Amino acid sequence: MAHAIKPSSWLIGLVALSVGCGTMAVQPAHHKQAAKMVTVNNTKNQALSKQANRAKSKKVTSASQIVPSSATIRRGSTLFSQKCAVCHGPDGVGTQNAPRLAAPTGVVSGFQTEASLKTFISEQMPANAPGSLTHQQARDVTAYVWHIAEAK
Repeated sequence: MAHAIKPSSWLIGLVALSVGCGTMAVQPAHHKQAAKMVTVNNTKNQALSKQANRAKSKKVTSASQIVPSSATIRRGSTLFSQKCAVCHGPDGVGTQNAPRLAAPTGVVSGFQTEASLKTFISEQMPANAPGSLTHQQARDVTAYVWHIAEAK
């Protein structure tokens, strides 16, 4: 006698897999560094929503930031001109190939901390040579990008 599976248990599993519980990123199979990532938010729970938590995160991150020195920002500006402006434009104003980094921008709300931005820069940038920046260079560029992203 064959063992039958109850329709309710496999149906629940199928629904759980197809609905998901959060945000997923969709990338083409031929994804390259410069390709855009599309975010699909299928969150039903507002507590998990990015917008619901944005105001809370701004309050926490602004108090925990260490202000970089003007020398660090100057070094970052010079390095940005040499390594980043070719894609992000002069002063981070953006191009067709790369997003705007200067205010108004989503850098601060997207990364939420300078530490997460630095991790991204050190591992993923520059697009034509990911991971090629030294620790100090990544730190300097991060300070400069955060500075121009927060400019009023």
